[in-house]
Amino acid sequence: MEIKNVFKRPYIFWGVGIFMVYLTFNIIISQFYVTLSYIPYYLDTIKWGYLLLSLFFTFIIGILVSISIIYGYLQYMEKKKEKIEQTTKKNIQTTVTGASTLGGLAIGVCSACGSILPSILSIFGISASFASLPFQGLEIQVLLIVILGFNIYFLQK
Repeated sequence: MEIKNVFKRPYIFWGVGIFMVYLTFNIIISQFYVTLSYIPYYLDTIKWGYLLLSLFFTFIIGILVSISIIYGYLQYMEKKKEKIEQTTKKNIQTTVTGASTLGGLAIGVCSACGSILPSILSIFGISASFASLPFQGLEIQVLLIVILGFNIYFLQK
């Protein structure tokens, strides 16, 4: 199974759909629509480089999640046709894709603006923010991109 099959019909449409669902969930969960409404008031204090990089990384993570899901599905269907047992490789791929998807959703669109993980920790009285990290959470997004990239690379082998 080659990766170029992911970009053929009808899988490209499924990939776009998965990407759109991922972005929608990410925007809703991180409440990025609220952040957008406050941007005009804080134009002078926004670190545009971090915000734009965060948006770019969110799109990359969404694309890689879509490719991983479609490629994993294609491999599953190929093995199902050949009646080969599922391997540990497939289970690892599913786990990595799922964990990376949840990680991307936990970071949110703008990792410095707010996301679900700090909200969950605040229930337990722990104040946390990805903005306190050296690169305001961008390093976590880069890590997720690297993990998803390796996941797709190892799926091809």
